[in-house]
Amino acid sequence: MNKLSFRSLLRVGLFVGLLLPSAAIAAENLVGADLRGKDFSGADLQGANLVGANLTGANLTGANLKGADLREAYLRGARGVSADFSNANLGNSDLTRGKFQNANFEGANLTLATVEAANLSGAKFKRAFLAGASLFKANLSAADFESATLVDANLTQADLRGANLKNADLGNRELGYLVPAAARMKGVDLTNANLEGANLMGVDLRDAILTGANFARSNLGHADLTWARAAGANFSQAKLPWALAYGAVMTKTNFKNANLTSVQFSGADLSGANFDGANIERADFSQSTLTGVSATGTKFDRVFTAAAKNIPTTIAGGE
Repeated sequence: MNKLSFRSLLRVGLFVGLLLPSAAIAAENLVGADLRGKDFSGADLQGANLVGANLTGANLTGANLKGADLREAYLRGARGVSADFSNANLGNSDLTRGKFQNANFEGANLTLATVEAANLSGAKFKRAFLAGASLFKANLSAADFESATLVDANLTQADLRGANLKNADLGNRELGYLVPAAARMKGVDLTNANLEGANLMGVDLRDAILTGANFARSNLGHADLTWARAAGANFSQAKLPWALAYGAVMTKTNFKNANLTSVQFSGADLSGANFDGANIERADFSQSTLTGVSATGTKFDRVFTAAAKNIPTTIAGGE
């Protein structure tokens, strides 16, 4: 945290001591300020300069922090239920174990922010930038990440049940030069989440819970879905070239019109899956279970089915 001069400390002390919850915060007064445990519930902090401020355990419930500068601020254990952080800059801030249910982070910058084990259920992150942020074990259930950027973010074991990640960017890009790493989502819970049109190229989804999730028209090329549980998930028109799905549970999963070129389904349970109209070339179905799959109009070319169970007659060219 930035050190303050004696004059700055005195000014901050006097200002905070006289602060009323409804008062607007003078932007120049709170850089590096020690505001631990302070009550700012309902306060107007719009545009406030809180760079490096220590807000550990502070109460920001319902506060207005639109456009505030909170870079490198400490909000560990802070309470910000229904607070408004829209268009705020929280780069490299620390929100560990904070309670920010239903808070608004639309358009906010959370680059490299630490949001581990925080409760952000129902929070809004539309068009927010979370590149490199750590959301390890965060509660993000029913949160809205539509069109948000989460490249290189750590979402390992996060709870994203019912979350909206439509058109979100979590993956690599095929640009031919160095690009940000894909998000890490090992063990994440995406039950019934919406990831329609999302970029998940190269994303780590090992051991993830994807039950009922919607991946329609999303890009999962080179993604790792090893041991993922994706029963009833929707991958219709999705791109999954070179994806890994070793041992995945994909019963009654929808792959209609999907691109499954060179996908590794070895050992996967695909019972009742729908492959209608899909493009399946050089895919590996060895030791997989294919009971009751639908493959009307599916293009199979050089697929590997050694030791697979209940191979349908529609799979032609199996080796």
